Amino acid sequence: MSKCFKGAKLSKTLDDEKEIVFNITREKLDFKNEFHRKIMLTVYKILTQSNECPFVGEHWVTIGFQGNNPKTDLRGVGMYGMLQLLAFCEKYPEYSREILQHSGVKGHEYPMVSLFLNFTFITLEGLKWNKFIRTCNKKKALNVTLNEFYFGMITYFFEIYKKSNYTIHEVSGLLKDIEKVTRKNPELIFNKFIK
Repeated sequence: MSKCFKGAKLSKTLDDEKEIVFNITREKLDFKNEFHRKIMLTVYKILTQSNECPFVGEHWVTIGFQGNNPKTDLRGVGMYGMLQLLAFCEKYPEYSREILQHSGVKGHEYPMVSLFLNFTFITLEGLKWNKFIRTCNKKKALNVTLNEFYFGMITYFFEIYKKSNYTIHEVSGLLKDIEKVTRKNPELIFNKFIK
């Protein structure tokens, strides 16, 4: 554990909230669950501005899932990944669509939703590594802090990817860099958060 966080602990309320977050990561997508359906359909509608959205099909690939069934992409982050994506899309619908549009630029394609689910994974790792304790306690809100970090990570990625004219081949290296920043200097990511 980093020296600057030695002895720092989440308040009891936030520690309980942390347990809830990790429980949600174990929850698998179930289209029979009305809440899950609403999350998935809302994300899809915001990104595509389309009301047509069957549970399984090629349309999921158009927003950046790896295949026709989104269930397979949620391994490791469960429904928490979709809740973070939903929060981002609802807060920044135009920016979400801009990123989606850019993810389809020929020669620079990347699977947007799958990438964002990796950002949720990195955010959860940061939580496990105790990188957000002080910020969480200061804000008295764990989920708000995690979402702000996630939003900042998206902005951090998109600015670098777009400016550097990257291709899909550089995405894994950029993800590793983001993970290093999360471990060493999470404030850099928080500072990218759009208020």
